[in-house]
Amino acid sequence: MSDAAQKIKSSAAASRSGAAPARAKSSKVSSKRAKKQPPLSREQINQLIVDHQVDGQKMAWKLLNRWRLRLPKEDVVSIVGIALCEAGNRFDPSYQATFRTFFFYHLRGVLIKEVTRMIQDRNTYALRSLPGEVEGELAPNY
Repeated sequence: MSDAAQKIKSSAAASRSGAAPARAKSSKVSSKRAKKQPPLSREQINQLIVDHQVDGQKMAWKLLNRWRLRLPKEDVVSIVGIALCEAGNRFDPSYQATFRTFFFYHLRGVLIKEVTRMIQDRNTYALRSLPGEVEGELAPNY
């Protein structure tokens, strides 16, 4: 009997008995992390920030347009700059992801936080500017 036929027969018997089929051992172990690489130098981080500044602004505008939100240009530029600096400091090249991918998800998270904060601030301001107070004009008349 050939090896392939024997494997099929043993997996069929294992499935009838309720046991998990035996898996072939692979010579290559996959992981999210490659070999540990040294951290990026300050010059490399600065170069990543400079290289991705324009690209980051394009990504931010695309996300905001997809969400149908409008923000002032100065706010978007400052948010992208802050996100770039944070992403540059947190980026670990030993993970199998490019800086652009890492930065995209970091930027998306920062934009969500900032938009949420702006909406909360706007709602708080709107509540404070309501005419009267609960004890005053808006108090129920009994």
